[in-house]
Amino acid sequence: MGDLAISFTELGPSEDAVWDAFARDLSERGVNRLLATSLGAIDVTSAQRRIIADALKQRKIAAAAVMDDRLSRGVVTAVTWQGVDIEIYAWSELREAILSLNVPPAEVDAVIDATIRLRAAATT
Repeated sequence: MGDLAISFTELGPSEDAVWDAFARDLSERGVNRLLATSLGAIDVTSAQRRIIADALKQRKIAAAAVMDDRLSRGVVTAVTWQGVDIEIYAWSELREAILSLNVPPAEVDAVIDATIRLRAAATT
């Protein structure tokens, strides 16, 4: 949505090819803000965490993560140790997460709708 990317990481191991394409898209598509979301425990390797951290740092992409799972929150915390400024929010705080990315108030509801649609599509 403009310069905002919304991602949804599914359960289970993340394929390297998909993860690499995601990082490449962040680097090459004019993304300045990332809303990273997931349900349940995500499974990414330390190499994948480094790849995404490098992409976020290289472009100085503002990021917020929305997740409820404690293990997934730990994965995001590990990314912050690599120098990425990313705040973690619960799903009940979706609006706050979006606002933290300086999304204009008039666009917040559209971002919420898009995020919920992405979540529904990934879980059906």
